[in-house]
Amino acid sequence: MSKKLIKYLPIILVPAGCLILYIIYLALLGPSAITNGSLGYYVNIRSSVIKNFPLPGKIEEEIYLSRGGEGTSPPSNGLNFKSNSNKDFLMKTFDQYLVNKGYKRLEKYSSDNEMYYEREKISTVDIVFQTTREGINGIYINESYD
Repeated sequence: MSKKLIKYLPIILVPAGCLILYIIYLALLGPSAITNGSLGYYVNIRSSVIKNFPLPGKIEEEIYLSRGGEGTSPPSNGLNFKSNSNKDFLMKTFDQYLVNKGYKRLEKYSSDNEMYYEREKISTVDIVFQTTREGINGIYINESYD
């Protein structure tokens, strides 16, 4: 190697090494809150169902979650957001989206504030609603993989 290359090698390798370590750190991190477009989003949120989930009436930035599957828990990707849309409209929108993605609603587990779906025993999606007095819906969506 030339002396010039040896001189500049640390300038190239140190930032590259730091970036690689940061990506590994994000990938191995336990449950974590991630914003759309961040490095953590691109590294940890693998579910196209979660990435493309409809967000009608969204009133603040959504937060994505990733769990690696600790113990007996399966790996999962999730999404939290707040909406000012009517809960019935949200439920209908989410149902259409998931059915179009090949999911089947599990009525025996669903209620007024929860919706459960399954796709060919490969993955499940659960949706939980929390409505405030002001009519704001907090929505938690989680897809787990078997």
